[in-house]
Amino acid sequence: MDALKSVHENGLVRGIRAAGPAQVALWSTGRVGEFRLAFGVPGLNKVPGIGCFPYWVTIDPGLNSRGAPVDLLYWDKGALVYPSAGITLSRIR
Repeated sequence: MDALKSVHENGLVRGIRAAGPAQVALWSTGRVGEFRLAFGVPGLNKVPGIGCFPYWVTIDPGLNSRGAPVDLLYWDKGALVYPSAGITLSRIR
């Protein structure tokens, strides 16, 4: 069973919901320390000959939370920031 399942309405993919842990590709935005989460398309992620296309098409799907894209991650002063969730991860030293 795939860890992510597509939510279909009228034959169109409307979103992806988690069904458990899954691997997610990090895609560089070209800015130092900034990445997009590329979830891919569960039915196509492992199809031979398609390559990175299922991941590439899921980057920045237009979904926002707290004023930030849901797939955005970046490093800021040694902390990993996930702005759409309002989370900053850092080490306690």
